[in-house]
Amino acid sequence: MDKLFTRFYRLEEDRDSNIEGAGLGLSITKSLVDLMNGKITVESTYGVGSTFIVSLSQRIVK
Repeated sequence: MDKLFTRFYRLEEDRDSNIEGAGLGLSITKSLVDLMNGKITVESTYGVGSTFIVSLSQRIVK
């Protein structure tokens, strides 16, 4: 899980050879969330799927 937000890292390249993409999506998302002083978490079950949660502090303005 610690490598999930790293650029260009593929966990099982030999098994997932049909998956395309540069591997930047989660890295860019984490960078943006960090810039907004937020937090991104993930819950994942191998072979089932993943849930990503983004938390951002916001204040109410008029």
